Amino acid sequence: EVKLAPDVLVVQPLMGHDGFKVAMSGPNGFVREESFTSGAANLDLSGLGDGAYSFEVSFAPVLSDETRAAMAAARASGDEAAILDLMNSGAIPSEPRVMTGNFTIAGGAPVLDMDEPAGPKMQNISGEALTNIYGEDQQILDDLIVDGSACVGFDCVNGESFGFDTIRVKENNLRIHFQDTSNSASFPSNDWRLTANETTNGGNNWFTIEDSTAGRNVFIVEAGARTNALYLEADGDLGLGTNSPVGDIHIKTGNTPTLRLEQDGTSGFTPQTWDVAGNEANFFVRDATNGSTLPFKIFPGAPSNALTVEATTGDIGLGTTSPDASLDIEGSDVDMKINDLQAGVANRTLATFSNNGPITVFYENRADGTTWGLNALNGGFAISLNGSGQNEMQVLENGNVEAFGNFTGGVVMPSSRKLKTGFQAVDPIEILSKVQSLELTTWHYDRGRPTDEARHLGPIAEDFWAAFGLGEGETTISPLDTNGVALAAIQGLAQKLDEKDQLIAELIERLEALEAAAE
Repeated sequence: EVKLAPDVLVVQPLMGHDGFKVAMSGPNGFVREESFTSGAANLDLSGLGDGAYSFEVSFAPVLSDETRAAMAAARASGDEAAILDLMNSGAIPSEPRVMTGNFTIAGGAPVLDMDEPAGPKMQNISGEALTNIYGEDQQILDDLIVDGSACVGFDCVNGESFGFDTIRVKENNLRIHFQDTSNSASFPSNDWRLTANETTNGGNNWFTIEDSTAGRNVFIVEAGARTNALYLEADGDLGLGTNSPVGDIHIKTGNTPTLRLEQDGTSGFTPQTWDVAGNEANFFVRDATNGSTLPFKIFPGAPSNALTVEATTGDIGLGTTSPDASLDIEGSDVDMKINDLQAGVANRTLATFSNNGPITVFYENRADGTTWGLNALNGGFAISLNGSGQNEMQVLENGNVEAFGNFTGGVVMPSSRKLKTGFQAVDPIEILSKVQSLELTTWHYDRGRPTDEARHLGPIAEDFWAAFGLGEGETTISPLDTNGVALAAIQGLAQKLDEKDQLIAELIERLEALEAAAE
């Protein structure tokens, strides 16, 4: 129930609901929306300017938890058939529960409703003044042809000046009713009515098409609507604010033409409102429900194909109409930047690549024809040259680094005692002996490229593994292990030199003793 009191519009729900929303509109673009969870709503009307106002009350239905869960699941999966089944079953309303009406502010105060009475039947008597005489109804049992204009209504007068009007309806309550008397179930029988203005004091000045059978105004034109507010061209183009639509729907206004999409909650779904609009600054989508944020914008002058979605795969192209990847960015000056603008210094994840298995990210240099890949392996991470057949460098999950080549810059490897365990002493003399028997050669990597002609010196990994059993296997050699072997061999060599020095000292001492005895 809606009542109009001095300076207050009172909405008193008389049905069960899960909240309701009241929207009002009026002169000079006035719009007000308020939501309520329970009880009556009292909307303050003080301060509103004079003119006609409309209101709409939308009620959210009371739904069971099971129904809401089913609705949420259907919406999440995009299963519109399941939602239709819920409507057909009566679990959610098939039609919105909405109440509409209007009122007028005159002299700063709302005008209370009061029906305007119908005028008396009046009869024109030729040559006499009009008098309030109730005449008898007339029934014509044949075709009626009027060679001229016709006036219908209590206020028609003798000598009516029709101008170009062919039929005129003239009185204080204007209605044309189309009453279909079909009585067969196979024939349509809905009644319709054309209405000019409401009959209540403070009512709206409008023209409506009413579904009389259902009691709804399905089409309304308010008095004062702008020129060409609704214009339908011969080819079916619809103009809103223009008589020259150049598209199927053409909206024209002086400031930010907008299309509003409002889900009002009357079917049980959470209310949500989106605006699609554009102006000289940008084209945008506005989330009117959540702070009127603008999650999507396009600025004037954006190039063609700035954003495309491929038809069959759904691939997104930036700068291309033929994306060949889920996201394909092409152009003459392209880059990609991820910039987290949160305040404070912190470790933040800015990008994640996820796959049920290894992952490769390629870097292609079209100038020299090479493509490098960053590979997240099962148990490690690698850098590889596409087509080489192996990983040029890889980092294993245990922290070991393997490289197919030589380190030409400084390499720092962690070697703290805190990071180690399982210490075992070595025999430097034994290590020296193995180094002495280890074959050392010069060689270059065999990968069929000029850059692989650089020569290197060192042992073969299989020989090194057989001699020392160090590292991850017989195909790789760790610089840490070669350094350790070299240091141990140096210690072994130092021990042998010390032994020789001691032996030489002993021999010199004996020689000196022999020379002294000979004298």
